[in-house]
Amino acid sequence: MVYQIYKPENGPFPPPIPETKLSLCKTEFAGGNGIACLGGYLYLVNRALEGGSLSIFAADGEALMPLATLGGLGNTRAIAVSDTVAAGRRIAAVTARENGLYLIDVTDPQAPFICCHYNTVEFATGVTFFSHFVAVACRSFGVEFLDLTDLSAPRHVSSIRAGEVQSIVVHDGVLYTGSWRERQVNAFDISDVARPRAIFTLPQRGRADGVWIKDGKLFVAFGHHPASADFDDCEDPRYGRGNGFAIFDISDRENPKELSVTVFPIRYYYSNYDMWNVTPCGNYAVVSHTFNGIWVYDVTDPTAPVLVDHAAIPATRQHIKLPEAGRTLRLPMLPFDPTKVQYAPVTGVAAEQGRLYITVGNENLFIAKGHYFAPLQHAQGAVREGDTCYYDTYAGDAADGVEILHTKGQVHAIALLGDRVYAACGMGGIRVFDTALNELSACKTEGFAMDIRAESGKLYAALGAAGVAIYKPEGDTLVRVGGTSLEGRPCAQVVPSKNGKYLFVHTGDKPLSVLDITDLADIREVRRDKGVPGLLYHRQLVHTGVDGRYYGGYWHAGNIRWYDTEGDIFADGAAVQGRLGFPEGVTATAQPHTALAVFGGGYVAFDIRKEEQFSNLPIARIEGVTLSGKPVVAGNMLYVCDRLEGDVVIADISDLAVPRLVRRLNFSGHPDLACPIKEGVLIPLGHQGIARVLL
Repeated sequence: MVYQIYKPENGPFPPPIPETKLSLCKTEFAGGNGIACLGGYLYLVNRALEGGSLSIFAADGEALMPLATLGGLGNTRAIAVSDTVAAGRRIAAVTARENGLYLIDVTDPQAPFICCHYNTVEFATGVTFFSHFVAVACRSFGVEFLDLTDLSAPRHVSSIRAGEVQSIVVHDGVLYTGSWRERQVNAFDISDVARPRAIFTLPQRGRADGVWIKDGKLFVAFGHHPASADFDDCEDPRYGRGNGFAIFDISDRENPKELSVTVFPIRYYYSNYDMWNVTPCGNYAVVSHTFNGIWVYDVTDPTAPVLVDHAAIPATRQHIKLPEAGRTLRLPMLPFDPTKVQYAPVTGVAAEQGRLYITVGNENLFIAKGHYFAPLQHAQGAVREGDTCYYDTYAGDAADGVEILHTKGQVHAIALLGDRVYAACGMGGIRVFDTALNELSACKTEGFAMDIRAESGKLYAALGAAGVAIYKPEGDTLVRVGGTSLEGRPCAQVVPSKNGKYLFVHTGDKPLSVLDITDLADIREVRRDKGVPGLLYHRQLVHTGVDGRYYGGYWHAGNIRWYDTEGDIFADGAAVQGRLGFPEGVTATAQPHTALAVFGGGYVAFDIRKEEQFSNLPIARIEGVTLSGKPVVAGNMLYVCDRLEGDVVIADISDLAVPRLVRRLNFSGHPDLACPIKEGVLIPLGHQGIARVLL
């Protein structure tokens, strides 16, 4: 038995259109998940084709001629194409989630080549060009701005926090974000890219995603539930009633005015392919909305849009899987009965020459004819570089016991081995310092240096698409003694077991891999787990072993999975019903069998051998502090670093039930797992460098 969440009172689906003017043509080419048109060419990214690819077509109406495909790009998501960002060259920017950003020269459409593979702040999702810059939406970790004066070596200029950003657009010196989780659009003045300034926030009816500007109006697509709905009760009449689009007058950019909010005449919620967009075309707005298809509204009067056409894309395979009875996950709400008919998810559209090109996930590329589909253009406006450094904004100075070292690359992680500090610095490789942060040497790495951990005299590094590497320090240099590419799956976190047998690795956006490293000449993957539900976003592996033998990890909104590394048989421990979100974290404590999880604005201490609901445990709280981030425990001290908001909290937990605040700091950069030292603590800050906090 399965749940069949289909409500006939939704009304007919597809909605009846008396005189449809849409004519769908299914092409022989694979669809994808990102698309752009420019100057008679169509650019399509597909994460399932050739290990993640960019394909280029000559587009002449319904005639598409394939010209080239560039593969091996990983988990591709979105694409933007520009003729103006570099003189005499056409450049495509392709986001690839955990694989970062690719800048690709497509001037010769038959011979595209990669100018640069760039290590983004986090999962690269949305992207847009402006002036000689590119903006990259890094999901929950903000939007970063890159100077493309040198396409082979983009320079990070600044970043902003704007919620869970999926889509972005720049117009007249203002960046607009579709902030998904927060159900809002955020606007920032970036006329000085080095000093972004927040202007306004616009709440939306549902999860905000696609944003576009046309004729002084902001168009926003949204989906799923309004904020007022009970997300765990599908019988709530508001459940699934947050799908549609809104239009705002932004002619006065400091004071936007809502013109209309249009909600689809259906109820809909499905957690996969949760992306939507709105594309203004002449007097029409085309809303692409995954399984809900294409909605065309006449927006001649922007205060009263009128539905004039609709197309649902027929599926050739099963896309929608209903949960088994008894599951506690939020249940789907669909406008059609999936046991009788299934539609395919629309993942992107692009309009040009009276045609709408439609990408469909795991299906084909479609073309729709219609007088609606005029090409799109909008002016970007001038911006300037700025004279100050965005990251010189820490409010303190050396007098308050905080020093900041700016270094090459993006500092993701720090490990201490003996009297040397090793920093994983993204594109800057691994850099070696003494504990006073005097740089001693640098080790170039094949991939992005994403993480580094020390154990039993060795260093273990996650190197992005280059896999993992194991080093032995010799003086101030590093000698590689082992490693594996893991088939090119991008590695973001490594945790070596204390007994030297295993290495736990966060690979891609979902798998937790376990490597047998007893023989460094023959490293073998002995286990690969994918949690349900959720993904591995950031630092979701427990970075230290409980009792030196139990290691674990959790998937976003899922349970913690524990592994016992002792003995000949690799066995699971108890599953703790934690249901942690990715901004939270888990670490070992000095007490037997006990771990600590940041949860509910504080933390809980729990016995990893027991099945527990964290909500049933007492939450230890620090007065005046809402705790969020990744914890590290050293002795009687707790360090919690929140990479999303830049907060660092240091607390004395001599009494685990009654923590005492020692220090609270905030940084412009992205603080990651703390590294305690004798004098205090070292904190990796991403592009801001390394903080040395004396205690």
